[in-house]
Order: sequence, then structure tokens, then C-alpha cells
Amino acid sequence: LVLPRATVVVPAKNEARFIARCLASIRRQSYPTERMKVVVVDNGSTDDTSSIAERFGATVVSAPDMLVGAVRNRGALLARDGVVAFIDGDCVAGTDWLLTAVNELAVDDVGI
Repeated sequence: LVLPRATVVVPAKNEARFIARCLASIRRQSYPTERMKVVVVDNGSTDDTSSIAERFGATVVSAPDMLVGAVRNRGALLARDGVVAFIDGDCVAGTDWLLTAVNELAVDDVGI
């Protein structure tokens, strides 16, 4: 079974205190790294959010002064074909978070 490509979009504004934990949890996913892309959409941070995200290898996009829905949409525009998953910059994902979501989406009568 080949898993679909997945893009994890992280909207963030001034998340320097938390973003490293968030991105580390994404890095630890059981999902194959070659099938996953991480996009951090920086909503005008005045701290080190963007530089921390870059150190974790995330694609960083600037989207200052936008509502969070527009920030999420900006990240989704950079998605690979397949699944787009969203997580806030102050959250930590369980190791199987993305794989579980993708497997649930594969069930015929499930839609998210």
C-alpha cells in the first residue's frame, strides 16, 4: 500500500516558545518522511518563529495580518497532491497522528 503524499500546514504567529516542540512531533511521525511536506505559515511573527521552523526543515511562508482561515488556506495552496493536515504551532502531535488520519480517510464511508 502506497500512502498518499501529505502536507502538514502549521499556521503560526509568535509561537517561538512552542513551535520547536510542534515540529519535532511532526518529524517523529510514523508517516514516511518522503511522503510528507511541512509548511509553516507565519502570520507576521515578531519573534523567532520563522527561523526555528526553517531549522526544522519546514517550508516557511509569510502571510502577515491575515485571519487564521486565510493563513491556513495559504498553506494549503502549497500542498502536494493528497492529504492536507492542519495543526496549530502550540500543539504536539502523537506519533501516529497523521497515519491514523490518512487510514481513516481511506475508509469508504468516511469523509472529513
